[in-house]
Amino acid sequence: MRRSRSRYVTIARTDAGEISRIDGWEGGDFIQQGWDGVEQWATLNGEPLGVGYKDYDQVPYVSGDVQYWISLPYKLRDNGVNLHDRGMDDEGRYVVGVTFGEGIGLHDEDTWKYRFEPGRSWPIQVAYMEEGDVDWSRLRFEDIRSADGYIFVGRRVHYNAEGALTKVLYTHDLELNPSLDPALFSAAEWR
Repeated sequence: MRRSRSRYVTIARTDAGEISRIDGWEGGDFIQQGWDGVEQWATLNGEPLGVGYKDYDQVPYVSGDVQYWISLPYKLRDNGVNLHDRGMDDEGRYVVGVTFGEGIGLHDEDTWKYRFEPGRSWPIQVAYMEEGDVDWSRLRFEDIRSADGYIFVGRRVHYNAEGALTKVLYTHDLELNPSLDPALFSAAEWR
């Protein structure tokens, strides 16, 4: 496992939809990525990036990712999300299958299985196959936290299909509903 870059994530839900800005450091480089509700943008050390640069090309996935995980379990009620009762697993947890309608998310064929312990509204674990994978990767939710009454996961632990730990993502210092200048999300300043 390698040490990943620290990221400062700012997200908002607006009339334009869910928008995001991610500021982070990787090695000695400062990377910014954003989605302003209309277009994506990215910079490396203050210089605009375009198609073909990893940090630019990953903006749709990264922007969706930061919105999705902080919004669980509420995102499971979004339009186009199909929930399927898969019964109980061997450990007595409820299993909810999730598929997505056409055009929802980045890949129409993604399949997810959420596991919930009885009496708990947050899933304990997710198994998923993305982008045509045939093996299940796993994500475990740990360190459930609260900020101003909003419940969120403090630690997401990822495992690949072979069961090897691949990454641990931490969420902390969550601030709800701060006053934000919409220009913070805009791609206009990078043109």
